[in-house]
Amino acid sequence: MKDLKTGFYTLLIAVLAMVSAELKAQILPLPLDQQVLQGNILVVEGLLQAKYGEVPYEMRFVTIFHFQQGKIVKKYDYYDNKDWYKAKEEWEQRKNRAEKGK
Repeated sequence: MKDLKTGFYTLLIAVLAMVSAELKAQILPLPLDQQVLQGNILVVEGLLQAKYGEVPYEMRFVTIFHFQQGKIVKKYDYYDNKDWYKAKEEWEQRKNRAEKGK
């Protein structure tokens, strides 16, 4: 069971890294606060620490994995993304001020 959790922790980091790259964010260390494995379902909760441009933010998340025959068949992600929107707005304001200053 420990190997299953470790493997999916690594998978979760890779998935979040891809999403964050699209958002021009850098993934910082990603601690998981909770991991619940029941039957074919794994639920993980944690805190994502990243940057949008140069603006740091934190975002709580929960990811639910459903498995069938050892493979992920469904995955749901839930984010408290209030601070992401604040960081995005601040980064856009910084870019606009920099462009006006040229």
